[in-house]
Amino acid sequence: MKALTGADIVSSEQPKAWYAGIDGVAMHLTDLVLAWYMANRMGKPKRNLWYRRKLKVDHAVVDGDTLPHFDDWQVLTTPGHTDRDISVYNAKQSTVYVADLMVEVKQRLIAPFPVFHPNQYRNSIDKIYNLNAEQVLLAHRGPVSFDEKAKQHILETAPRRPVTHWRVTKIKLKSLVKSLLARG
Repeated sequence: MKALTGADIVSSEQPKAWYAGIDGVAMHLTDLVLAWYMANRMGKPKRNLWYRRKLKVDHAVVDGDTLPHFDDWQVLTTPGHTDRDISVYNAKQSTVYVADLMVEVKQRLIAPFPVFHPNQYRNSIDKIYNLNAEQVLLAHRGPVSFDEKAKQHILETAPRRPVTHWRVTKIKLKSLVKSLLARG
């Protein structure tokens, strides 16, 4: 995207890169598969979604900063899905863009996969709800209604323990081993 548009890359200020280490390689590949899966579910044509694992951040931001080049948009740290998720809020337009802090499936708002920090995730949902924004914009979707009922559904259905790539893989492997041992 940067090469195509010249856009700057903005990320939450963090001590290490998102896809760092061996776990990062697995997460990067999983995220690519999830992106392909979502595009397929949305009826988008198949195309190469590959992006570099190591991103060069142009602007590291913290809660309360203004978005570089867009002084009317305020950065809100909204961790939980990951440790570095941010949303951006325009008070004049009463609009908040939450990226994939929440996703819509079967006309209901739910938590995304993965959720690394469930307690932080719940706090982020409350933070967005308490803005009372007239428009809540999601990645891959656009504006949604984020009322008390939608908030309660997310909080009731969101995981209470981390649900991550590695945990899901371990659970699947344990299940496979148990089924193999039961046969044998």
